[in-house]
Amino acid sequence: MCAVLCRTPGDAVSTGLRDLDVLDEPLEARVGIAPDVALLVQHGAVVGWSLTDPARYLTIGFAAPDADPPSDGCSPSAWIWSPSR
Repeated sequence: MCAVLCRTPGDAVSTGLRDLDVLDEPLEARVGIAPDVALLVQHGAVVGWSLTDPARYLTIGFAAPDADPPSDGCSPSAWIWSPSR
């Protein structure tokens, strides 16, 4: 969970930080986990995240899910990962 949200000029990058103390020392690593998304690491712990081009991911609306979706043979129980499989 992040307590601080930082933006760069022009909103090119949004950064969420655990707390402001993170800014007292340099980061050890920036680990890309998805396009435009990275985790920020300091002293071996994740202390925040960054999102490049955040405007690309904004939405102006929300559509409620279909109350009667088509059955494709996939159920939520099939989405659970189990290390024994």
